[in-house]
Amino acid sequence: PKHEVLKAVAWGCTTLRKRQKVLWFAIAKGGLKNLDRCGMATSEDFYMFSEEELMRFVDFDIYLNKLFTVGPVIMEQGDKGVPIGGFISAQIAELWAIWREHHLIWGSHKGHT
Repeated sequence: PKHEVLKAVAWGCTTLRKRQKVLWFAIAKGGLKNLDRCGMATSEDFYMFSEEELMRFVDFDIYLNKLFTVGPVIMEQGDKGVPIGGFISAQIAELWAIWREHHLIWGSHKGHT
């Protein structure tokens, strides 16, 4: 669910912030998602995002970025589900799964799937 994605990203930022005062995220310009990282990177090879920018982008991506193409046809995703295949969708999916697992085992969602 979309509301869980924002909670998962906020939880991830809070968890990381325990180690750092300012959070930065580096997304590889070449599209190699395995190079993406938390922290600073060379600006020539990465797009840099602050925590606030990341949260605003995730909010936009899951609530407003609903258009996609199938061949020459432009379509719109319905209100259910989370858009996939976007700029950060793989990272969001992993973070959401970690957040759900954490809360399933140790959190208030224990016993609920």
